[in-house]
Amino acid sequence: MIKWQEEKLEQVLKDGYPLSAVKCLEEGLGLYASRFRFFASYVLIVVGVGLISSLLWPSFFQIVLYSLLLSPIFAAGYFLAADRIVMKEPLALNDFFEGFSRPFGLVLSNVIFWVIMVVLFTPSYFTLQEAGIIDWYAENINDPEALANPPEIASRASTILSLNLIPVVYLVVAYAWAYPLILFFKMPAWSALEWSRRLITKRWWPILLLHFTFLGLAFTLMLFTGMFIALLPGAAIIQNILLAFIFPWYYCSLYVAFARATLPARELETEDETKDEDLA
Repeated sequence: MIKWQEEKLEQVLKDGYPLSAVKCLEEGLGLYASRFRFFASYVLIVVGVGLISSLLWPSFFQIVLYSLLLSPIFAAGYFLAADRIVMKEPLALNDFFEGFSRPFGLVLSNVIFWVIMVVLFTPSYFTLQEAGIIDWYAENINDPEALANPPEIASRASTILSLNLIPVVYLVVAYAWAYPLILFFKMPAWSALEWSRRLITKRWWPILLLHFTFLGLAFTLMLFTGMFIALLPGAAIIQNILLAFIFPWYYCSLYVAFARATLPARELETEDETKDEDLA
């Protein structure tokens, strides 16, 4: 990020920006629908890679390979596609994979994010361990048929868990623009996380509402399809595919919110590039 872009974003922080979660959802759905064929193809590729990785590698390696290394690059594909649509540039399926040509910042920001999450969750982990929940969960994983009732959680433990959720939820929402800041402003990983936090904090509640909307949508879909999992073989795979088709709408809506805050700086960049070309 160059100096005038930083100044422009500082001005956004000073003045604020209008943001409506409903408008972001509507416009995000419009972006998704306008290039549904490309988004659907990309979703199926991402789901396919996830299924293959789950078959080839044990769960630990799958977490490291997919969740830490591949998922931020795949997420970047949705932002890249949405940006090309908004900028009225032609879109092809290979444009979704542009993140693979510059993966370092995306992966590093994801690793930093999860390190922060682990640190923040530490009080909750020890609280759950003290309450016996961790041991209860491990026993049920090892012997699902002997399902026992979970131990009661004391009021003190409940208070700790509730308070611990506050910084976790705040940062999960506040770091949501890190990837597009890396992609479109060429920020380093930590700078992107911090700028995302600062920008979203100005309008944190609409972004939270956007996240809750998609969580509610995913939960409703899981309830609706869950009844078929025990009856139909392979229904769980179908459920995962249907859930995956929500992601383009989520990322397109998140991009719309991001663009409302930061697009003026990028428009200025385009104007400066045009002037430089004229001078040349």
